[in-house]
Amino acid sequence: MRVFLLAVVALCCGVIGFKVRDYYKRRKKLFSDLIKFLKKVKEEVCLKKNYVREVFDVEGSEDVKKIVANEGADLPLSKEEIREIREILLNVGKSVVDYEEEKIEDSLLKIKRYEDDASKKYDQKGVLSVKMGFLVGIAIFILLV
Repeated sequence: MRVFLLAVVALCCGVIGFKVRDYYKRRKKLFSDLIKFLKKVKEEVCLKKNYVREVFDVEGSEDVKKIVANEGADLPLSKEEIREIREILLNVGKSVVDYEEEKIEDSLLKIKRYEDDASKKYDQKGVLSVKMGFLVGIAIFILLV
């Protein structure tokens, strides 16, 4: 019975590692989706002359819609990041087309920096957390058996 309980504790440590990895993975995907969305907005607004609202309704992911609606509490972003991204998304489409293209490019650069940072953290901490979770679980198992 004791060995079974220790095995469950070891497994729980591994699951915690997976949860940490999923946090970093979701963060990385969110920034990637934002970049794709802004590129699509740039294409639709600047080249096809469509309204931003139409693009938002069709192309906007659930996470993008949560940020705009100011319901991003469950997203893996800091309050500062949510505020900045929300400001970017709310100001898209409010200028002349020539200026709008420059503004979207600047926004893409900002979000690209966030994406690069999220990608580095995922590669460093996300992948390592799974391994460390299992190692800690195995160590606990060995020490207490």
